[in-house]
Amino acid sequence: MKVSATEIKLVLTEMKISAPEIEFEASEMKIDATELKVGATEIKLDATSISGDG
Repeated sequence: MKVSATEIKLVLTEMKISAPEIEFEASEMKIDATELKVGATEIKLDATSISGDG
């Protein structure tokens, strides 16, 4: 699964994605979720800043 976008916004109660490979290329990506779970062997983040309340 590959997603290329200038902006991605997700407002979800629940989201499940099953894919061997997921790639997101976005200038801005926002996820508003009550609960977000990520199960992965490897996660790579390349960002100027990452922040969160939690």
